[in-house]
Amino acid sequence: MKKLSVLIISLILAFNLYGQENRITSLINQSKMYVYDQKYNKADSVLKIALGMPNVAENLEFYKQLAIVSKLIGDTCQYCKSLNHLISNNEFQAEYSKNCIDTIWKIDSISKSKSYLLKPKCKLEEKEVIKSDQIEKIEPYTFVEQMPEFVGGEEALMLFLKNNISYPDEAKEKGIKGTVYVTFIVDVDGKLLNPEILKGPHYLLNNEVLRVVNKMPKWHPGRIKGKPVPVQFNLPIKFLLP
Repeated sequence: MKKLSVLIISLILAFNLYGQENRITSLINQSKMYVYDQKYNKADSVLKIALGMPNVAENLEFYKQLAIVSKLIGDTCQYCKSLNHLISNNEFQAEYSKNCIDTIWKIDSISKSKSYLLKPKCKLEEKEVIKSDQIEKIEPYTFVEQMPEFVGGEEALMLFLKNNISYPDEAKEKGIKGTVYVTFIVDVDGKLLNPEILKGPHYLLNNEVLRVVNKMPKWHPGRIKGKPVPVQFNLPIKFLLP
């Protein structure tokens, strides 16, 4: 019996290649580009995506950029909270004291002596709250704190593809192999929208991938602060012949 060609599906979840630190760095760079283009609200929006990510509190470059953007859009509280993360640096200590602390003078009614109280302009212990009307939407998102996921996780996705992808006979006969890169939007309800081939070795393999993506069930949507958002998702699928 002729041995069937083996289909190896290599699933590389694109954003897992970089890790949290590289995600944050990417968002910082994207924010800087928006600042350069004077699109300050968009620069603020992409930084807010990173606020809920692990390790962001340790990323001083993130808070430097957040302070710059907050000052540009006139968000005093966010500006001061950002400086508070940088207060170990003498430069930012001075800036924080100058812009984020109110000096309240008191005069004793009997002794007429003066005293003062330093009061922060914002309560730094309060958690950051992002209201939907404060964020300029960027659709679809590319980085979110909770990325979209096939129901059942990566193993379930691999099993679905293994059971549904068929190596085209013509492609096998011609020795066509390689990786097909497909992109699609995972909408807020988990539906997959607008699948497109970014790159592929041959239309036979490309079409097979599109056929299977179009029959996929709903995914778990991506989320920001618990709210589902549309996310552009890239998925590479590798075809190999024995």
